[in-house]
Amino acid sequence: HTAGVNNRIVFGADSDLKIYHDASNSYVEDAGTGNLNAKGSTVQLMATNGQAMVKAVTSGTVELYHAGTKKLETTSGGVILSGSITTNAITLGSTYISASGDEINLLDLGTGQQLGIFKVSTSVPSSASDFTGNTKLIMVY
Repeated sequence: HTAGVNNRIVFGADSDLKIYHDASNSYVEDAGTGNLNAKGSTVQLMATNGQAMVKAVTSGTVELYHAGTKKLETTSGGVILSGSITTNAITLGSTYISASGDEINLLDLGTGQQLGIFKVSTSVPSSASDFTGNTKLIMVY
């Protein structure tokens, strides 16, 4: 290794691994072939204030944090989420749900579209008489 050259520590015959700091940031750079691997029974990335950001445990969980609070954790059975998910479509089991803005457009229940609710427009009729001559419909199939 070469120490202190341009404020860098360089390893490898072709300078494959570098650890350095520029005027603003610190780096661990893998410039060679292969992966940059970190090994440990628990590997954790932490903020400078000590808050957890990412934690990975051998043969176990991977955890993601937001501002030090665990938000997502993998388990042998799937994923545990703390908080809400923002998306425009999701499939839960065999139930498909799509949305735009704050409104659900399609809720498809069962297999092969056995039962579902489909929004044709942005308004919901308040009584059966509102369906007469109204193109704003909600369909149940």
